[in-house]
Amino acid sequence: MKKIFITAMLLPSIPAISQADIYKHQDADGRIYYSPEKKSDSYTLIIKTNEAKKTSHKKTHKQKNRETATAKETVTAITAAKTKPTLIISDKPFMQGGIVEINEHKTEKGVFNSVHYHFFYTDGSGSFSGTSGNTLDLMEPRTSNWSTGCKKDAITDKKMCRMSIKDLWIYVYENGETIVSIGDEHFPGSSVTIRIGGDTPIAASSVNNGSFPMDTSAKIIGQLKSAKSLTTRYMKWPYRSWVDESWEFYGFNETFKYINWAVRQIK
Repeated sequence: MKKIFITAMLLPSIPAISQADIYKHQDADGRIYYSPEKKSDSYTLIIKTNEAKKTSHKKTHKQKNRETATAKETVTAITAAKTKPTLIISDKPFMQGGIVEINEHKTEKGVFNSVHYHFFYTDGSGSFSGTSGNTLDLMEPRTSNWSTGCKKDAITDKKMCRMSIKDLWIYVYENGETIVSIGDEHFPGSSVTIRIGGDTPIAASSVNNGSFPMDTSAKIIGQLKSAKSLTTRYMKWPYRSWVDESWEFYGFNETFKYINWAVRQIK
């Protein structure tokens, strides 16, 4: 029996397969294909068809509706087979009213308190508006919006999600621990500093990759929740000169809520 490869281009012709069950197989190279035959003990029944009734009268509306529903179920089954595994597992969207789409990747997009967002359930990666008025348009500067991502350690199973904008990085862990970090590739022996609005600057050694101690990080997070502007400073290797960033602070609370939600959805 000749192998039948079903791709997105052939989906419209699926309903024409009506005389046999369709089974999903995987060959020695790991490629997926579909066939009316059980090739081995390892197979998955994708489409269960009914024997065609021998009748000469015209199809009723009920029959046509049933066939349409079967075709939709077939497309859904094959689409689901191609969807990549997700790190974030949730039956409900992040935000009520969020638009969830399932194709090769499961994604969600929406607007939360005027903050536009879009993320992948695959690994938590996504974007949140970091500037008032931003809509995540491709023409917007990448550094003007928040970037997110999640990870589950392959050895320890430790779960983490992070958010970043410019030189500011924030990490949350499944146990509730939160760490604030500034910059990367720090010059040995240098320090990192953050100033929230016109408040007193907060500094720390860059020895831990520019991260503040946990108690200091908690204090910073509390101040960021109502911040309107922010300035960061660190010294980058090998130039031994300060790297300063100042900007209007926007979208923190919405993005912070997302990464705290996401880390709890990692299984």
